Amino acid sequence: MKAVARFILIPLLLFSFSLSLLSPRVIGILGACLGDFLFALGFRKKIVTENLELALGGELSATERKSLARRNFRHVGTLFIEIARNFCVNQNQTRREVRMSEASLGRISAAMAGGKGAVFITGHIANWELFAMSTAAYGIPVSLVVKRMNNALSQVVIERQRLRTQIEIIYSGGAIEQMKKHLARGRGIGFMVDQNTTGKKGIRANFFGVPASSIRGLANMVKETGTAVVPLCSFRLPDGTHEAHVFEPLPYLEAPELPAGSPERIAREEWLNTQNYQAAIEKMVRLHPEQWLWIHRRWKTSRVPLVAETAHLENIT
Repeated sequence: MKAVARFILIPLLLFSFSLSLLSPRVIGILGACLGDFLFALGFRKKIVTENLELALGGELSATERKSLARRNFRHVGTLFIEIARNFCVNQNQTRREVRMSEASLGRISAAMAGGKGAVFITGHIANWELFAMSTAAYGIPVSLVVKRMNNALSQVVIERQRLRTQIEIIYSGGAIEQMKKHLARGRGIGFMVDQNTTGKKGIRANFFGVPASSIRGLANMVKETGTAVVPLCSFRLPDGTHEAHVFEPLPYLEAPELPAGSPERIAREEWLNTQNYQAAIEKMVRLHPEQWLWIHRRWKTSRVPLVAETAHLENIT
């Protein structure tokens, strides 16, 4: 299967190279057209409509949500073309198309200054793959925590793209121990925290006020290693280029009212910090809600409301 995937890769790379010759503005025009077509076709339109009503139904009218959905589809159309284009974008081009200010670079350097690396949390915002490529282009040693794809072609293509930009890969499944090793080398760990996590690997925390299942173990690792947690992302600008946003590091939230080392305190602190990570991603999405992946089924877990004071108790085993 991998051999077949590599054979198919050749025309895909030719297509990607052709796209790389186009300016970001032209890519945006093509993407908007594709997005309008997908919207008219009804591609995942029901999912987007349901997600927007669930997350923003109390804040936006039906007309406003429909307008946001249309803008989101134009983003998705642009994203599809950008991802195909990413495979042949070089590092110099990446630096031109993803601007990272001195202040942002300084904030990252300060977070990594202690030699413990840093955990960079982000979500499916704008062109997250291009943003990951840009961190490496700016000389930031980055390792990404990712899932292996079921489709062999997608796996070969994405893996090639990431490795050629000097990004190291940590595959999920025993990822925490691997993350510790990468942090010990002073690397930044890129972690997507806006994906649904199934079963006991997940912990429920509010996202837009609605319970969503998120990855467990990250908060405990942060406490153990003393690593800084830095929320960051990039947003697409009107000219088709992107601008990086690096936010202040998140403090580790403790529960000193509970006995040190007790199962309840461990569970409480894990929930408090996981909730804090979700709040950080929500803050990013609210800045440009049209650039988040609303076609993704984020809310798959039980929607029984969480009570902040006792939410951690359901995670005690």
